[in-house]
Amino acid sequence: MKKDKEIMILRELLRNCKQSDREIAGRVNVSQPTISRIRNRIEKKYIQKYTIIPILQNMGYKIIAITFPTEMPTEQSLKDSRVLFASHGMGLRKRFVLCSVHKNFSDYMQFAKSLGSPESFLVSTENDIVKHLSFSSI
Repeated sequence: MKKDKEIMILRELLRNCKQSDREIAGRVNVSQPTISRIRNRIEKKYIQKYTIIPILQNMGYKIIAITFPTEMPTEQSLKDSRVLFASHGMGLRKRFVLCSVHKNFSDYMQFAKSLGSPESFLVSTENDIVKHLSFSSI
């Protein structure tokens, strides 16, 4: 039962992390002090950090790139502010993946060249996105 309440509260926070404990308490039928205790616990157990998901196009980023480098990227590449996510993995005969954002195509090409011209899948932020990144449905 305790874990069920944790998951219910975590889902509420995924829908809107700016909700107060009082608002969450009203939605899940638990007292506000109980929500505060559980929230404290789940912030340590389940939440890496609170963040926002910006509208990339409004920030000047026109391209999202899913890139598959042929070799593990250098430490410098991983520190590049355009890199949003990087991980080992497997599939498509690849062992590493990067997700990055770029102001324009020439910015992306410069980035790709620094990685040895890897394979990439490019997405335009201007009109191609059919569902935006969100964790609110899990």
